[in-house]
Amino acid sequence: MVYRKKTGLTISAPVLALFVALGITLIIDGKWPAFLILLSISGFMAYLFMNTYYVIADNVLSVHTGFNKIGIDVAAIKYIEDTPTLWSAATFSLGRLEVFYNRYDSVVISPPDKTAFIAHLKTINNNIEVRLKERK
Repeated sequence: MVYRKKTGLTISAPVLALFVALGITLIIDGKWPAFLILLSISGFMAYLFMNTYYVIADNVLSVHTGFNKIGIDVAAIKYIEDTPTLWSAATFSLGRLEVFYNRYDSVVISPPDKTAFIAHLKTINNNIEVRLKERK
C-alpha cells in the first residue's frame, strides 16, 4: 500500500510566502541571476517534497524521498514515536513519526493518517511498540 506524505500549512504557507516574496523582490530589483538560483532551489525542493511517499509491501517499509529510497524490514522495527524534530524529513508537516529499527537506525516520516499507517505495520509485526503523545 502507498502512503503519501502529510503536508501541513503550519510550515508550507510561511515557506511558500517567503520564497514568493523573495522572488518578487529579486525581479523588482532586476537581480536575474539570483532569481534563477532561487527558482532552481525552489524547483529542487518541490521535486523532493512531491516525490516523498511510503510503501508497505512484502513485509518491507520503503521510504521514498526524491532521489533516495530506504528499505526497512518491518520485522526489524522496534518502536515508533511522535517526534518534534524539523530535521531529516522531506515534508512540510509537524505531525511526524520517527521509526526506530535495527539497533541504532531511525527514519523520520509523516504519513497522512498515523493511526492507519501504524495499524498496517502492526499487522505485519505486532511487537512494534507505539509511543504516541496523547492529544488534548
